[in-house]
Amino acid sequence: MKKLNAYIIHFAHLKAGNHNFDYEIDDKFLENFEQDILKNLKISVNIELKKGDALTEVNFSFEGYVTLICDRSLEEFNYPIQFNQLLFLKYGEHYEELNEELIQIPSNFQEFDISQFVFEFITLQVPLKKIHPKYNEDDDFFYSTHNIDEALKTDNIDPIWENLKKLKNNN
Repeated sequence: MKKLNAYIIHFAHLKAGNHNFDYEIDDKFLENFEQDILKNLKISVNIELKKGDALTEVNFSFEGYVTLICDRSLEEFNYPIQFNQLLFLKYGEHYEELNEELIQIPSNFQEFDISQFVFEFITLQVPLKKIHPKYNEDDDFFYSTHNIDEALKTDNIDPIWENLKKLKNNN
């Protein structure tokens, strides 16, 4: 992945306090990543950065849509994206991702590239099972064991099996 200058926050120049950044994510953004899941996306990202002396809080707000292909019908549909993601930057000696929400950064940290985080956060919102909304309520479209369950509950049990059940229950 190449460095995306538009998605770099010059961290060293920011004073302590709140800072807001707005980005529009589209297909041009996706060209910088090797992937085939996302396409035709239009997402607004608002970043609220609260820089402190020991810890910086970065709150990402996403709103928009991404075009997905239905796993059942192979039809394209727009999947709505709307979520918030929180990330903490803690000052330390070197850069290290401590967990999904906490990153240690050196004290002399100059710039913060958010492009990879934005891409990962959006990708993680895509469901594993991509079903077109018009099929969500359609019971006939999906395989169901409903009729089999009803048949098993009826009293049409072979007499031989009934006798075996009685023997089993007596012991």
